[in-house]
Amino acid sequence: MRPKLAFAARDFPTRAALAAALAGGLVPEVGQTYTAGGFRYAGASGAAALPDLPGLLPDGDVYPQHFGALADLAYTLRNDLPLDASSAERRRGFVRTGGTNDRAAFEAADAHAFARRVPLMLDGDYFIDGEIRPKARWIAKQRFASTLWCRHSWNGVANQYIESGMVLLEPGSGLIGIRFIDQWAATSVKPNKGRGMGCFGTAVRVGEFGTVAEQPLRKNIDLDVLFCRAARLAGEQPSQANLMVTYMGHVEDCRVDVGVFGATNVGTNILLLCHFGFKYDPRADGFDDRNNPSKTDARMLETYHPSNFDITFLSELDNADGWGLLRPYDLASTGAMRVGPVRTRGLPTGGAVSCGDYCDMLTVERQKGTIGKGIRLGFIHATGCRLSNRNDEARFGGFYVKGIGTVSGSGFVYDGTDMKLRSQLEWDIKCEGMHLEMEADAAEGKSYPPMKPSAVRGVWLNGCLGSIDLGKISTFGATRAVEVEYSNCDLVYDYVAGDGVLMYEFSKGGRILGSSTMRRGDDAEDGSQASARKTAVTVIGRTLATKTTQDIQAGATVIPIKAFDAGPEGRADDVYVGDPISIGDETVIARALIQNGVSYLVTTPLAAPVRSGTPVIVDQRARLERFVGTFDSAGEGMVLVNADVLDADLSRVKWEGRYAATLKRDSYLQLVEGPPAPLSLSAASGKVIAVDRTSRVDEPGAR
Repeated sequence: MRPKLAFAARDFPTRAALAAALAGGLVPEVGQTYTAGGFRYAGASGAAALPDLPGLLPDGDVYPQHFGALADLAYTLRNDLPLDASSAERRRGFVRTGGTNDRAAFEAADAHAFARRVPLMLDGDYFIDGEIRPKARWIAKQRFASTLWCRHSWNGVANQYIESGMVLLEPGSGLIGIRFIDQWAATSVKPNKGRGMGCFGTAVRVGEFGTVAEQPLRKNIDLDVLFCRAARLAGEQPSQANLMVTYMGHVEDCRVDVGVFGATNVGTNILLLCHFGFKYDPRADGFDDRNNPSKTDARMLETYHPSNFDITFLSELDNADGWGLLRPYDLASTGAMRVGPVRTRGLPTGGAVSCGDYCDMLTVERQKGTIGKGIRLGFIHATGCRLSNRNDEARFGGFYVKGIGTVSGSGFVYDGTDMKLRSQLEWDIKCEGMHLEMEADAAEGKSYPPMKPSAVRGVWLNGCLGSIDLGKISTFGATRAVEVEYSNCDLVYDYVAGDGVLMYEFSKGGRILGSSTMRRGDDAEDGSQASARKTAVTVIGRTLATKTTQDIQAGATVIPIKAFDAGPEGRADDVYVGDPISIGDETVIARALIQNGVSYLVTTPLAAPVRSGTPVIVDQRARLERFVGTFDSAGEGMVLVNADVLDADLSRVKWEGRYAATLKRDSYLQLVEGPPAPLSLSAASGKVIAVDRTSRVDEPGAR
């Protein structure tokens, strides 16, 4: 038996020296402090948390170095990296030049810190190979002075384990004050199934997407992180694009501070995605949160939604540094979110809010009535927004809100029909405003048609209900400066500057408090084709006509009809929640979204029976509740087609075309202040408002 050593040696230059002393017979004194490599340990009777340091425990704060982490990550910023194999363009990016895999030390340190209910402190630069799932909160000793480089992969086999760099599931866990370099080192092509759903190559994922069991509520999983995507260097360092941060499912009360640092030659898609998760029926399709998600095969039973977040962007996002971002954030079917200001350069979109596939129709009971509510957005300043046909979501606009769900799971049909269920979300959104500078990507290549300038949107709202306040808006370079379609909601915005057409189509309830567009859009009066008229504002509505196809009893809510004819673009017309529908002498309201030429309507109950062949009229005329005209148009002013514009002030408008306003097809304009004399009297009559035989104007004084 080796003799026990004296306790004289208590300071060691390295952890390895301390381990050697213990192996050589040193027995720690209980309560005595030892140091090794600058980290403190305390003698503790029977302590075994550090297998190679028996009888010792971390003293004070817990660090990975206590458990053997070497913190020897080394990397360099290269400026000679190719954009891709066929490009001569060179980019900057981080290439790792050294670093021991500290994964085992981190897992042991995290478990120890979590058991003690203390944070895991970081002091140094670390390399971790393979997905890691912390339970403790990781905090840098000095904010943004420590770097984590996480490499993770995928084996290329469908429905096999797909790694994120880090997965946070434990309430109270998080990453605070850390720089994070993500290397998704997949070398094979991603499958289409489940692409981009937060379980696929994400740098950091919080929460779960699809689960068989009910998802527990997870709270206070915070981030304060600067991110970078590891560079791709052929033959040396594989690195693939994907999402950076996702918050999925039943996660609430989180503080999320995120930004970027460095540069890269690998795209990121979205910096922050907050997305619903779900419980599903495993008999339809088996997968868990490690497998390739497939929302199309599984029957959804219940949905869970991130909620009550405070989000701050720590840096400007400039795609000139290689990020390849489509947008900084996407709030997809969330509860309350408070998002700070964001500045972007070269991203197609400055921000997005969407309703998700199921909106709120399957929301877990405790979250019912909260989805889409309490969304508060800071000012969006986005320049160089190049829209493209390369990606569906890269052509929507500089900012967009989508209110229409796209349910595709099995078993979701309207009662009494074989129609797939669709839904719309009722919003409560307020934004401090936005400044957007747009452009079209004209050099798409053979696989993608160029983005037509006439298709470039600044702001786009589609199928929205509820209340939306977009604040003060300015857009430049967007032919469609602000386009609102199929939305029955209390919308308000003040267009303070820009050069595109303001389009309000098949929508009701809006208020436009300023229309200071200096350049006119190129859409025709019916909003369908290009025209040289260069109108400043268009308000477009329509009516859809068909007939019932069978006798219907009183109280019915499913109305069989002859399908609507295809519209000018070759697809059938749509009916939206809130649309008034005349069936014979009775008016009912659409209570469900009906798309794509279906043979039923879903409405409020009929009061009386209806015979087969009864006319059915869907009223989709547009209606603005308030309009303040401040446009300066080199062409026409505003055009109304099957539309009502109330409480209109045109006293400050300027135009060089024939008319300040043109009314067609049963339109109505209620003026509180009429337009001034035109800049040029090109019309022989000298009229400033043109009204066809089916339309009328109420104005303070006849002109």
